[in-house]
Amino acid sequence: MTGSEPVVSHSLSAVYCLLSACCCRETIGRERIITAVVLHLSPGENTTIHNTSMLDKDNLIQEIDSDNIRDTIADLPQQLGQEFDVPVRVEPANLTAVVIAGMGGSVLAGEMLRTWLADQLPIPIILVRGYELPAFVDHNTLVICSSYSGNTEETLGLYEQAGQRQAPRVVIASGGQLHQTAVRSGTPVYQLPTGYQPRMVAWYGLRALAELMEGLGLAGGAVAELEEAARFLAGLGNEWGPETPTGENRAKQIAEECAGKAVWIYSGPALNSAARKLKIDINENAKHVASWNELPEFNHNEFLGWTEHPRQKPFTVIQLQSALDGGRIQKRFEVTNRLLSGRMPAPVVVESRGDSHIQHLLWACLLGDYVSLYLAVLNNVNPGRVEAIEQLKRELD
Repeated sequence: MTGSEPVVSHSLSAVYCLLSACCCRETIGRERIITAVVLHLSPGENTTIHNTSMLDKDNLIQEIDSDNIRDTIADLPQQLGQEFDVPVRVEPANLTAVVIAGMGGSVLAGEMLRTWLADQLPIPIILVRGYELPAFVDHNTLVICSSYSGNTEETLGLYEQAGQRQAPRVVIASGGQLHQTAVRSGTPVYQLPTGYQPRMVAWYGLRALAELMEGLGLAGGAVAELEEAARFLAGLGNEWGPETPTGENRAKQIAEECAGKAVWIYSGPALNSAARKLKIDINENAKHVASWNELPEFNHNEFLGWTEHPRQKPFTVIQLQSALDGGRIQKRFEVTNRLLSGRMPAPVVVESRGDSHIQHLLWACLLGDYVSLYLAVLNNVNPGRVEAIEQLKRELD
């Protein structure tokens, strides 16, 4: 018996209570299955309960994750080392704003860049998810159009609008119509590797954006920071990877907390793009309902929603907290959790780690990727497929 195993007396009621508390329920297809529990009963000895998680079963992850998303996640830190070296001829002194236009996973890198560098850049970064550019966009606005497939209709339209307004343009794509049009018109292109889902190349996109911002003189040292972050993150696959058992694996534990329940994710400003990315990964990888919000805005509306209805709350609450958030944000988390105790489900609190803002941010993003992978396994869905989105696109054509 190891020191990590729970020990109970021979009281039947005590055993029953621990079974009720310790058995983790997972969703496999449409059935609910109680995790295997082995009881060692020996007269005169304490009772040991071993919790065998479904996520630790041999080959189950490999069978469900047939597109091998697990290895893509493990290799994410390597994406930060990709060198693009694309010359961009834009006079930074004339720029008044940077617009990053894209949809879904293709704009995640822009979201992460803004979280990371918003307090350092001398001009604002504006994200556009939709069909229309803001009215202010003109020849002094850098417009970055990002579409992994290169065929996203919203982004193709925004690229044309930017050209009509004589705005300098940059494209991030793996191919498709956007890539072809950009090459023909002489627009600088950061070409991403093919064969991925868009949400799984966000770190490539972040490297491309860091090179661009540094090349324009807007963010000195950004590339070096990313490369240092890659070294920091490289060993986390051993901590959160499939081979690490659930009892020692924080990502698997959080996934089990989420199984069978809608997921609500909250963060402060320092990790807001990690919270949004976790929501997207849970939606797309696990095909699972999730939502997110950010403090302090949460305290001005959504906070009140937790105080009353619905009475039954079959939800999991995840809070991404960071020491980088100011004292007021940390106090808001503390007071929020105290006032909502017994009304909101007790939150799963995640404290990010790292020596810089980008390390904290990417640490939280990587943990979220693993959580969504394991939740997909518990939901018995392939994390690499997005058939419903593809059907939606076909029916919109």
